[in-house]
Amino acid sequence: MPTDSPKSSERAIAQQAQEKFEFYLLSLVFTLLALAIQSATFGANQIKNALELASWLCFLVSGLAGLYRLQWMPVARTTMADTSSIEEEVSQLKKLQLQGQTELLVLGTQTRQPITERLANRSHALSVLNPHIKKLETKVQVGYSVHKWAFILGLVAVIAARAYEPAKALILHILS
Repeated sequence: MPTDSPKSSERAIAQQAQEKFEFYLLSLVFTLLALAIQSATFGANQIKNALELASWLCFLVSGLAGLYRLQWMPVARTTMADTSSIEEEVSQLKKLQLQGQTELLVLGTQTRQPITERLANRSHALSVLNPHIKKLETKVQVGYSVHKWAFILGLVAVIAARAYEPAKALILHILS
């Protein structure tokens, strides 16, 4: 029974921790949105009201960006796994070529195919997949950046909204 190397085991643990963090953060965003909406009070102070509404908007944007990112993560990972498989096949084909083999049996059709043709097909597949992966990585990265920064802005806005009147009263008290 093969065992995973310590390096791959550590990667798996790191990946699981990252996934747990992502779900926790997404849950936290929607929980804070619900709490901010539920506990909000509006009054005559327009600055406080604007900050409160801005926090809601930021939490909503953060949550939706997090969901968008989670939607594209499996697609990106699957595409990267497919690319790795093709790269591995290219490597194996080149090894066979170096060993002097010129053809291989295609199991699906039970026909023989020249290795050079198979290599060209696989190289073409990689040239198609690589730009696709770059686009997917960009989507995931943009989603993460929006998710993170909208969350931070939402926190700052809700804290500012809730602290505005007490801080203002404290400053006026100190100054008088």
